[in-house]
Amino acid sequence: MRVKKTIKKIASIGAATLMAGATLMGATMAADLSDYPNMFIEDGAFNGVLVVGADAKAEDVIGITNIATSLQSVSVQETVISEEEADDEYTVSEGYELCNRNLYPGYNISACEPSVDDSDLDLLADDVFHDAEGNNDNDEKYTQIIYFQNQGTGQFLYTQDDDDAPTADTYIKIDNSNSYLYNYSLQFDSYVAVENTSSTTAGDDLEGTSINIQGRSYTVTDVRIGGSNDISLLEVQSGEAVVWMSEGEVLTRTIDGVEHTIEMMDVSSDATESAGSCGFKVDGTEVWVDVKDTETVAGVTVGVTDAKRVNIEAGDEDVCEVAIGAGEVTIRQADELQFNNEDVDGTLSLFRMTSQTSDPNELRWTGFDIAFAPDTDEVYLAPGDEYIDPMFGNFKFVFAGVETGGVETIEFVAGSTSGEIRFKNEDGRLVEIPLTADSSFTSGEATDEPIFWGEDAPTSTTSNQDELVYLQNEVCTGSTSVVDCQGAMFLVIESTKSEAHLIQITNIDTNDNEINFDDLTYGTTDDDVSYTDDSSGRAVSNISLKSAGSIGLIINETGKYVNFTSTGASNGANIKTLNRGTLKIVDPAAATYTAGEGDIGSQVFRGMFFYEYNDGDLAAAKYLGASGTPLNITAAYDDSTDNSIEWNSSTTSLLSAAEGYGQFDESDENDDFVKFYTKKGTLITYD
Repeated sequence: MRVKKTIKKIASIGAATLMAGATLMGATMAADLSDYPNMFIEDGAFNGVLVVGADAKAEDVIGITNIATSLQSVSVQETVISEEEADDEYTVSEGYELCNRNLYPGYNISACEPSVDDSDLDLLADDVFHDAEGNNDNDEKYTQIIYFQNQGTGQFLYTQDDDDAPTADTYIKIDNSNSYLYNYSLQFDSYVAVENTSSTTAGDDLEGTSINIQGRSYTVTDVRIGGSNDISLLEVQSGEAVVWMSEGEVLTRTIDGVEHTIEMMDVSSDATESAGSCGFKVDGTEVWVDVKDTETVAGVTVGVTDAKRVNIEAGDEDVCEVAIGAGEVTIRQADELQFNNEDVDGTLSLFRMTSQTSDPNELRWTGFDIAFAPDTDEVYLAPGDEYIDPMFGNFKFVFAGVETGGVETIEFVAGSTSGEIRFKNEDGRLVEIPLTADSSFTSGEATDEPIFWGEDAPTSTTSNQDELVYLQNEVCTGSTSVVDCQGAMFLVIESTKSEAHLIQITNIDTNDNEINFDDLTYGTTDDDVSYTDDSSGRAVSNISLKSAGSIGLIINETGKYVNFTSTGASNGANIKTLNRGTLKIVDPAAATYTAGEGDIGSQVFRGMFFYEYNDGDLAAAKYLGASGTPLNITAAYDDSTDNSIEWNSSTTSLLSAAEGYGQFDESDENDDFVKFYTKKGTLITYD
């Protein structure tokens, strides 16, 4: 059995490399790996859920993900978050990038790249087979194609397996279920005429001819005809150099960076173009090589394709045609390929021939196919891994990991009594919405006490109304006057672009009935904006903000409250994120304004839903949220055990195979983090 899997660093073999990009790699394509959890920790460890939204642009593909991570809190230190990128990257200098920008999790390569030909990879160049041997002359053009089979192997997956894929990550899985990964096909435009009365006559026609296979020249050394008078075996040899050597001649060759000395010593007395053997010294070690065979000594493979005894008066001048650094490939009809006399497990060879009746002694050879399916071990190619073609060894697959262009990170970060929701609007503007909790708000020590939108939670004695964030129809009520609501923040969702704005009231002037606002998201200010006191008429003050558009407030000086009547941030309101994902507000307690009172709710954070953007590349049901199952993100304050804000584990526990892949532990050695990867490519990590 020939070794078929080579992982990590491998010396380049053959004339070129085949690469799959974003899924099996592309030239100079880097894998963006997050340095976690350190990038989220300073003075403490924190817990959270991170959602990475998939790129919804037209150019988006497979690689729609990479994430920061969530953190477990066991301290009361302030959360400090930074984003850093690791230096790890995987690059190759040449080749062809498979499935560029359109291979999704669960799909195999054939879904986006059914075949590769000379327009993609130079080693598959069209060529002409010249045959002047025997009784038939042939000059036939041929093409070379690699077909990827429409079967369940060569899949792009997110998975974790303690034995084969110990770290939860993206992989290319090469299955061992006899599903063919690819099929190499060489096809003549017409046919090569071969006399088929016997293996000898077929050999007279083909042996000694050369054919370029995958960018490398091979010499035909043996042909056999089977019971149906068709080709049953074709043996070819390649080498770094094919030369005629005479007895006593010494050559120096550098192979794989090592210099070797090869001396031809003698030729057997029965030497012919099809029999006998030649003797050599390779770096001082003697070896005899049969004609049409190979031997390996001192790291050098020597093949003999022909031998001749030449007797002259001065003595013998025997010669041998030698392939130095040779590789011998034996193609067998309906059987496994052999490389240097070893079966290549999982291969299947088939000769192409066309029927004809004009000459019963002539077969018409039209090409051959060799398919490959590993049948011993499953192979998981992690980012940076390589897989060398086991048949001819002329190309390799390189998996560089997902392409990270267009990735967005949505963070739900929590500390002891503070947390934050971080995401970017579609225009790239960072939105930061604070969350807060206080152990004294609820009597006793429960494990699921409420948390609030804002920077400082209500306590058992203080409402902290000027430290909270208000949604639509929620009310800020002052203790002594409406001016107590200075400092309060409210969320505005602009109706046209569905973008979020965190607005803060910076001043309320009850003498002139003017109010000031700062847009904390976009950095704009609106000062001295007139409002109507609602004390008598319950009038809505319609206000136009520079960045956030129109809002409606009821400011009641007598009642000492501000009702955020129309801000767009109502229960079920949608926020469009950087790559057109959707965050939906969950606020069922927010009531519609009636009788002037509105909902004086407690600004409790009741959660958010996340939906992937449906860009039409997948069936609608495969997008997170499309079937009514969005990611449900909720949190509570644990006042009993950890004394910290914690995200609800049901966030990921409700996800199933219908939505994607998981849930997986971070690795076989780390079960602190759980990961789930959606079918579009959103990666969710939960502590």
